[in-house]
Amino acid sequence: MANPSFNDSNGYRNLQELTKEIRNGSSSALNMLLKLYGPALIAYSAKRTGNADVAEEIVQDIFLQLWNDRGNLDSNYNVVNYLYWLARNKSIDVIRSDSKARLREKVWISGIYNDIDDNAEDNALSELNTIEVRTQIYDTLKDAPPKSREIFMLVWDAQLTYEEIAIQLNISVRTVRNQVSRAVKILRDNWKR
Repeated sequence: MANPSFNDSNGYRNLQELTKEIRNGSSSALNMLLKLYGPALIAYSAKRTGNADVAEEIVQDIFLQLWNDRGNLDSNYNVVNYLYWLARNKSIDVIRSDSKARLREKVWISGIYNDIDDNAEDNALSELNTIEVRTQIYDTLKDAPPKSREIFMLVWDAQLTYEEIAIQLNISVRTVRNQVSRAVKILRDNWKR
């Protein structure tokens, strides 16, 4: 953990004073804490998740959470330890979420075709390429939010990875994952009828 110096130039003598000011609603104190510890927290989260964009989102989330819970802060408690604990847990949540999302997509794709063929998992991708299914997907997604439709088509039709899409559209991998999930939900709900 980084141990930045506190001095008159940043307006705070120590971490306890900074924590007390955050608890009292000082956004400048929160910004100072972000300035002092944000880069180290991003590096920490990036190392855990393997993705710098996701790490930045995690750090934004934990500072937002800290701000929202500022009334519960105790100036005698080490807020930096708390931030690292939050970063660790949120990184783990992201890793678990990615794994579950990939599994759900595989299950969804194979589940659509369980009624069509006993070997649905083996045949799911080849079936998705049939003209009839392709048309159904296009028709079903025509009323989906444009971003969801676009991102789903890049995954499904163009066979791009989430990372490639995130770079191409200048958005986070988490946003790509959320938009794909939204499109999959629309497809699943429509095809259940």
